[in-house]
Amino acid sequence: MKEERIGGILFLVQGLRGSSWNFLSNVLFHVVRVRSVRVQKLPLIPN
Repeated sequence: MKEERIGGILFLVQGLRGSSWNFLSNVLFHVVRVRSVRVQKLPLIPN
């Protein structure tokens, strides 16, 4: 769990470097992906 949180923080920091739109889309994709991995019921949203 700690590794996932650290990875998420680093992911957010990297997102701040990009544009606001890319940042928001990356965060949403990351959250959906993490939840999909934890809960197999949620399908991945195709881009």
